[in-house]
Amino acid sequence: MIRSRFIIASGYIRFFLCVFLSWGITGLNAQETKQKTEISDQVSEQIPQIGEIAPIAPIEIPEIKIPDITLPAENISEKDIKQATEKIETRKTAESDPRIDVACDLIDQKKYKEALEVLKPLAVQERDNPLVFYNLSVAYLGINEVYEALDAIAVALDVNEDFYHAYYQQGMIYMALDKPYNAIKSYEMAVRINPEFVLAYMNLGNLFYNLNSYEKAIDNYRKVIELAPNDARGYYDLANVDRVLGDYTTAVELYLKAIELDPANHFYYNNLGITYALMGDLKKAIEQFNNALKIKKDYYYAVYNLGDTLRERRRYEEAIALLRRTIKLSPNHPYAYTSLGICYQQMGDLEKAVEYYELALKMSPDSEWRREAQVRLQLLQDHLLKRSDDK
Repeated sequence: MIRSRFIIASGYIRFFLCVFLSWGITGLNAQETKQKTEISDQVSEQIPQIGEIAPIAPIEIPEIKIPDITLPAENISEKDIKQATEKIETRKTAESDPRIDVACDLIDQKKYKEALEVLKPLAVQERDNPLVFYNLSVAYLGINEVYEALDAIAVALDVNEDFYHAYYQQGMIYMALDKPYNAIKSYEMAVRINPEFVLAYMNLGNLFYNLNSYEKAIDNYRKVIELAPNDARGYYDLANVDRVLGDYTTAVELYLKAIELDPANHFYYNNLGITYALMGDLKKAIEQFNNALKIKKDYYYAVYNLGDTLRERRRYEEAIALLRRTIKLSPNHPYAYTSLGICYQQMGDLEKAVEYYELALKMSPDSEWRREAQVRLQLLQDHLLKRSDDK
């Protein structure tokens, strides 16, 4: 069945535990935010949940390992610039201190160690300036010194308990520590102080999704859509939940809305294709996987999905070519070897099928689909043995 062929987002969402950190790797000063990853009306690209399902929002973070997909920085909107400054009260001398601006620029360039060299002396001199400790936390997190980042953001919040960006940063740190419930509390504090803080709702939705608390995830994604109706990500994230819950019709509508707002995002087409496949409409699924590959030809999730869907339609030669390409792009793909084995078995090349089933067990020992490869291999070996005995 098609359902068993896809790496569904809900089963793989733990991979983006570090993804949320990326939203915090940015400097903030008192005159303007230097943030480059806040929400904007024109979203350039987003992560899928792996699955062949696009993960929820990944960005590359130095020294923190995440899957291959990265998300370029986005421009902050005028509304977010206002939000970022409105409750940050610091001394006039601190506001005009050029060293904070220097540190912000270094953080924006991902020169975190250099930023720390600027910020550490300031942290001694400016103990009552929350911006110093906020940026210090961001810089520490940029080099994966998570506990130092946590200590620094705690100081920022001691100085200014209404600093909602600091609660957001604290939430991302807790995600790095794999403490989702602590992160939820931090994000909830952020939106309690600023009920229009879109990114906090987005990450709350992601956290609840990861915890299979789908109703709470839906509530937060709907809030994202309410506050940012022109941001494709809210519709995309909500579509992923509806797909997991089996409401494919609604999921399709939401994916199409996301595509309308951001037609250059290959993740959206891929997940739309998955949903059509789950609905049994393989023709439309193939069309959407091809659309994803027109945007990014080496997007191996779509390469695999297209190949496996063609296998479902018994177009084995085409499927084999795509599945081999999947393996070239992702040698440890958890199902491509098994799917190749099925193709060869259906074509009558049983020895080749055995070869690929064995490779599936070797290359993906921890895959949730290992059992299927084992069963198919055993049945085929028994068949070959019986055929040999009959001779």
